[in-house]
Amino acid sequence: MVSVQHYRKLATALLLSCSLAALADAAELAPGSGLLAEANQALSDANYNRAVALYTKILAEEENQDTAHALEYLGLARERKNQLAHAKAVYTDYLQRYPEGDGHKRVNQRLEALLSIGRQPALRQITDNGRNRNRSAGHIYGSSSTTYRYADISIDRNGGRGFDRSDNYSTQSDLLSRLNMTARKSGSAWSLETRVSGGYLHDFYDEDDPGGRHGDEVLLSELSVEVSHRRSDRVLRAGRQYSSGDGVLGRFDGLRAEIPVTANWQINLVGGRPVDMVTNTSVDSSERWFYGASVDYSPEASNWNYTAFATEGRIDGMLDRQAVGGELRYFSDNNSLFTLVDYDTNYQQLNIFMLIGNLTLPNGTALGVTADYRQSPVLTTRNALIGQQVDSIDDLGELYSDYEIMQLAEDRTAESHNISLSLTQPLSEQSRLYFAVSEFEYGDTETSGGVEGYESTGVEYSYEIQLITSKLIQENDTHVFSLRYFDGTRTRRTGFGINSRLLLGDHWRLQPRIWVEYRDSISNGISQWSIRPSLRMQYTWARRHHFELEYGRDWSTRDIPLLGDEEVSGNFFLSSYRVDFN
Repeated sequence: MVSVQHYRKLATALLLSCSLAALADAAELAPGSGLLAEANQALSDANYNRAVALYTKILAEEENQDTAHALEYLGLARERKNQLAHAKAVYTDYLQRYPEGDGHKRVNQRLEALLSIGRQPALRQITDNGRNRNRSAGHIYGSSSTTYRYADISIDRNGGRGFDRSDNYSTQSDLLSRLNMTARKSGSAWSLETRVSGGYLHDFYDEDDPGGRHGDEVLLSELSVEVSHRRSDRVLRAGRQYSSGDGVLGRFDGLRAEIPVTANWQINLVGGRPVDMVTNTSVDSSERWFYGASVDYSPEASNWNYTAFATEGRIDGMLDRQAVGGELRYFSDNNSLFTLVDYDTNYQQLNIFMLIGNLTLPNGTALGVTADYRQSPVLTTRNALIGQQVDSIDDLGELYSDYEIMQLAEDRTAESHNISLSLTQPLSEQSRLYFAVSEFEYGDTETSGGVEGYESTGVEYSYEIQLITSKLIQENDTHVFSLRYFDGTRTRRTGFGINSRLLLGDHWRLQPRIWVEYRDSISNGISQWSIRPSLRMQYTWARRHHFELEYGRDWSTRDIPLLGDEEVSGNFFLSSYRVDFN
């Protein structure tokens, strides 16, 4: 059975993440550092277009502690997009700007590998048996990490009349090990690249504990092989991979081919089986698959790029999704624009419309806009299974006709939208002011097929203002003072926080944070004060070994009508080690 709550939480999280995307200009750490985490995630998810856009935006900022990292990984994103000329230029720029930088060796190796591809004639060597063979360039790079996470909670209620209660238990205790590795072998005409991204989550809880997952999990985000023909720029990638373009809705097991037709036109073919969660480590054996095609057009000497796509998916013999749409992208040194339209021709409904734009004026003022309308979850026939007691469309077909199944899918799908506007105004060389306002709504669903519908959240608003400043205590420090207000239909929240980052020498980083919030629940009259201080310490050794410790505390007091006061406190702890290799 597919859980209603699972899809509701998933869709709500997606809507909220779209709202937070508009706040990227107001990074929680340093200028660009919030974007840096988002860019790194996009690169890890193989969403290279977005990674390039975000790294480019970071580099448009004034020089800071994230600039070198962004420049290095912009080159890597260009390289993985098979934009080798761009990648060479970025790597060369890095080596000139950072001759003693942390990534100098890595970048130099990658540049040498790219340069070796185009050298003619190919380098040759004499083997032990006297035969001549082409020398090919190859290397392995990536990272491996291990993270321990722990959290607990204590609840004390003093309400009198038998309502006293005290509970203490841990809510998380697990060890997450991850590996992200890319291995490349390049020759004069062909290159082969394999990518592995996954991990293992060990849960220390047993079945008697009130928290925890009660089981270990194997995670597989990516496992793919890519073959590229250098002279024609044709690319074939097979295996588990991620895509947010071409009408593909995320991670899948299958094939993707890139076929350049001219210098400006490219055809892309894609097909396979969707992957719902990274814990699904085997290929989906059900009758659920998709295929599609897209066309990319990049005018010569232009900052514009265009994509048109068509895709179709089937599930248990029924049409699951049939959509057409397109993307439009514009990137320059200071400005960017991205739009996406996805229209389902089977259900005759607009599935997704997204617009993300950023404009920087000559005086340094930066304006941002995000508009996002979508069906939540994205409208597919599979949505009909939400809340049902069966696990397949075949089983559902024994109870309902095809038309009724499509109607159930529409009834389980809500309309959601989010509009965010932001403004960043430099105040001085060390300070800037950021303001953002967002409006969003998650719509209602219908009651049908024995599944209860949900009411709409109504229109809700969020406001945020930040002062981002540096060099208050030392030359390389950064401080963010934040004030947020959320005006919802069920709750209102007002919060204030300080987030700082201090650099101690070449190896240590300290990040103290504190957040104070007042919450007033309109629906049940509960009011709550909370305070959350934390401290993160990071140490880098030999440029490739990274150690991290973080500890935080959470206190809150709640006034519950008729039940009295409730005090909740908790601790969370994180310990991590990561090693980069190349």
